Amino acid sequence: MNETDKTKQELLVELERLRRENATLKIQHEKDISDHVIAKEALTNEKNLLRSLMDNMPDDIYFKDIKNRFTRISTSLAILFGLNDPEQAYGKTDFDFFTDEHAHKAFEIELEIIKTGRSVVGLEEKETWPDGKETWVSTTKVPLQDNNGKLLELFGISRDITERKCTEEELAKHRNHLEELVHLRTQEWNKANEELQIQIEREKEVELMLQQSLKKEKELSEMQSRFISTISHEFRTPLTAVLSSSELLQRYGSKMDGY
Repeated sequence: MNETDKTKQELLVELERLRRENATLKIQHEKDISDHVIAKEALTNEKNLLRSLMDNMPDDIYFKDIKNRFTRISTSLAILFGLNDPEQAYGKTDFDFFTDEHAHKAFEIELEIIKTGRSVVGLEEKETWPDGKETWVSTTKVPLQDNNGKLLELFGISRDITERKCTEEELAKHRNHLEELVHLRTQEWNKANEELQIQIEREKEVELMLQQSLKKEKELSEMQSRFISTISHEFRTPLTAVLSSSELLQRYGSKMDGY
């Protein structure tokens, strides 16, 4: 094999290697495209699912950046905020929709979440609105992080519990009212019981006095009976002698008259 043939042979080998590498790269490229398409479709599906939830869920859903500004909100929350489109909330904060009383508390809670990276679950919050209205929500707030643990944004979902809180407040008022009534009745019962105890003590004193009086009367009666018995005995003996003498005088007097 001359030099020319050798070169041709090497070129053919190299060409075959390049052809195989190209086929491999093509397959890999097609796979990458397929994976990209699948990932894009999955991402689109997730976005659609999220959008569907945010458009139809009765609960209020929202996302905020690390500066506590809204980036996305649900339709239900947009209605509460008086917005025609959820996109109108972009870049705004709680201070744009609530009074400082609620906005400041929510701001502090979110700062703590950003600082610690810990979620808040089932937190009951009182929302105060510029028109004076007050509502209650049960709120869950979660920090969203990337694969490296870097905070990206906050996710929150709030469920209205105003009706339950109003019912609890009414029950608390009724319970307090009942407790006041029980306390009042207890005081009245204690007072009546004290008065009854006083009356019982007085009756006991009267009964004791009566018993003592009866005892004295009995003692006096016994003394009177003994006195009468003694007097009767003392007078009965001379009286018997007088009566006997009188009978003797009458008898001898009759005999004297006969002479």
